[in-house]
Amino acid sequence: MTKRASLLPATLPRHLADQLALDIERGEFPPGTRLSEAAIALRFGTSRGPVREALALLARDELVELRPRHGAFILALSADQLDEMFELRGALYALAVRLFTSRATQEQLAECTRHTEAVLKLAENPAALPQDFARANQAKSLFIVSHAGNQRLLDTMGRMTRQAFQHYAALAHLTTERRRETASSGARMLEQMKQRDAAAASAIAWHIVEASHAAVRSALGTRPTAAEKAPD
Repeated sequence: MTKRASLLPATLPRHLADQLALDIERGEFPPGTRLSEAAIALRFGTSRGPVREALALLARDELVELRPRHGAFILALSADQLDEMFELRGALYALAVRLFTSRATQEQLAECTRHTEAVLKLAENPAALPQDFARANQAKSLFIVSHAGNQRLLDTMGRMTRQAFQHYAALAHLTTERRRETASSGARMLEQMKQRDAAAASAIAWHIVEASHAAVRSALGTRPTAAEKAPD
C-alpha cells in the first residue's frame, strides 16, 4: 500500500505547496514577504481556492505565517528564534560531519573535495554574489549530511533549511572576507575528514556555523552571539 500510494500524483494544493517551498528554500522570497494569492494563482494557472489550501499547508510546515485579514507571509525568525536555529544547526552539523568523517567512502570524500573546491573558487571571486556562495556552500553541507548515514538527522536539517535558511546564509556572507573565512574553514575541515579525525572535523563544523551565526546577527544589528563573546 505504501509503495502504491507513493506513486499517486500529489493533489493540486500539495503540488503548489511543494513548488512554493522550493522557492522559499532557494531564498527567492525573503522573510516577511507577503505571498499574493492572486499572483500565485496566475503563475500556476489555477483558481485561488487551491492556492489558499497550499498556503495553509505551508503554514502547517512552519514556512509561512497566516495573518487574519492580511494574508500569508514568509516566516521571519525573531532574534531569539534565529539564535535557537543556529544553535541547533551548529550541533546537528557538527554531528553530521563527525558521522560523515567516520563513514564516508573514498568516492564520497572525493565528491566532498569537489564541493569544497567550488566553494573556494567562489570565495576568491570578488564578483560572486552572496546568494551564489551560500548555495554552493549549502550544496556541500547537504552532501555531507546526506551521506552521514542518519535519515532522522537529514530530515531535521532539511526542515530547518526550508525555513528561508538560504536568505540568512547569504546574510552571513555579504563580504569577500567572510566568504574566504568560511571557505578556508571548510578546507581545513576537509583535511581533517581525509585524516579521519572526526573530533577535529566536527569542531571546525561547529565553528563554521557559529561564525555564520555571528555574521548574521551583525548584519541584522542584533545582540552578539556566544561566538562573538568567546575569548580568542
